[in-house]
Amino acid sequence: MGNRTLSISLLDPDIIYRNTTEISTLTAGKAYEENNNIISNSNIVMGLNDYPRLTYYANTNSPIKTSNTHFNNLQELKKVVFNNTDTTFTVDADAFYNCLKLESVTINGTENIKVKDRAFYNNIMLSEFNDLTKITELGHSCFYGSALNEYTSNVKLKNIPELAFSKSSLSTVNLAGTPIDPAELSVIDNRAFRDC
Repeated sequence: MGNRTLSISLLDPDIIYRNTTEISTLTAGKAYEENNNIISNSNIVMGLNDYPRLTYYANTNSPIKTSNTHFNNLQELKKVVFNNTDTTFTVDADAFYNCLKLESVTINGTENIKVKDRAFYNNIMLSEFNDLTKITELGHSCFYGSALNEYTSNVKLKNIPELAFSKSSLSTVNLAGTPIDPAELSVIDNRAFRDC
């Protein structure tokens, strides 16, 4: 098949998810038209790691849940967009583990984002996360090795765990300004920002 690029909108997830390794763009959600692609009504995400060429994923119908193995080790994935209407969006443990080319994560429509253990571990190109201030929970090694260069914490954040931002590109961390009072934090692990 050569270097053909295939973009798919989820019309029938049972068909799409079988033996389709050529996909580079996948969009799930309610039906509308965008760039001559019909984007369809589905919020099922499963087995995305079966698409080694996937570079872009967007969900247009909420709620959606990242699962531990849905995105991990996708070596070509560069951008993901989640649109959510729930009050909390959770990025599960290992969800984007070792996605070496992931550059951008956008999570819209929620005020609380929970990032579990190793969620973005070794995402060495991850430099854009649309609103880090909405993160109310951080897991162990969640942004380990990322290319994020600035972090401002949320007033609801109570813990910055071990290796949370270790080996990242952080140059600025704001715990003292708006909206957080450092006295509200109960724990900042002594290795949370190791080797930044």
